[in-house]
Amino acid sequence: MRLRRGILSHESPALSAAKRLEPLDLTVARETYLEAFIAATTADRLTTGGDALEVVKAVRAGPSPHQSP
Repeated sequence: MRLRRGILSHESPALSAAKRLEPLDLTVARETYLEAFIAATTADRLTTGGDALEVVKAVRAGPSPHQSP
């Protein structure tokens, strides 16, 4: 649990980083989401926050990757 902008956050550092990267570099953001998902599924109940469902919801809420024609 971390304090962020006056509120408590249970979000994993990797998930938080991925969300911040979206407007800057979508490819790197998606790679970071993958890292967050792997970490969440590996550590699952050993961590405080950042579970796999939270990561999947964040990925689905984000923009789609650009598809080449």
